[in-house]
Amino acid sequence: MKIPWDQFRTARLLAVVLLVIGFQLQVVDTFVLNDSFSILLVDQFGADASTPKGAVQRVMVDSGSRSAEWTPEPWFGRSLLSLGVVLLSYGTLGRRWK
Repeated sequence: MKIPWDQFRTARLLAVVLLVIGFQLQVVDTFVLNDSFSILLVDQFGADASTPKGAVQRVMVDSGSRSAEWTPEPWFGRSLLSLGVVLLSYGTLGRRWK
């Protein structure tokens, strides 16, 4: 079976991206999103505006008193690092397996 060389190059590129994102998730504790993205999140994924929870979310975001925060789980960054290492080894050593 002949595998095109572009597949190995794509695997290496994806591996580097996953390694950088995984390392970033391990280093940073909490991400604070800006106001425009917080409003977008409430519009797309927030509760319906007719419910009390949705009304509270809308008032808090509109008043600018709260920006959205995201704290990633520790396993998420580690899994991206592991996947990046596997893809990098596949992209690097894949030429020898042909």
